[in-house]
Amino acid sequence: METINYYPSDTTIGSLLFNNYISEEIRCLTVKELTSSQAIDRLG
Repeated sequence: METINYYPSDTTIGSLLFNNYISEEIRCLTVKELTSSQAIDRLG
């Protein structure tokens, strides 16, 4: 019975890592968009 309890924890850890990776990707994209928009504002 104890081994069965490990599987949900593994999946939750995997999903947490995946969500963290996705959030990092989104953060990088938003930072790029912000910097590009700021550069456009400076030019404008």
